[in-house]
Amino acid sequence: MLLLAVDQRFQGMGLGTMLLNEFADQHREGPVTQLHLEVRDGNPAVAMYERFGFRAVGRRKDYYRGHDGIRHDAVTMIRDL
Repeated sequence: MLLLAVDQRFQGMGLGTMLLNEFADQHREGPVTQLHLEVRDGNPAVAMYERFGFRAVGRRKDYYRGHDGIRHDAVTMIRDL
């Protein structure tokens, strides 16, 4: 999977959690033992990822550039299955 996103109009309705649960369920059986993701530092979705069991393991300095030109770090996170 390359991108997981929920349209802003539908955020806060549990759709992101449902998508994560479905993705994790599809990959529990088999060779996959961990899920990895990367998210912009300060993105409210970080709290959802932490509730889902992800933990921060790294940071990429100035990885993302916002619409305003300001650069933001990327936080890399992982979760064991």
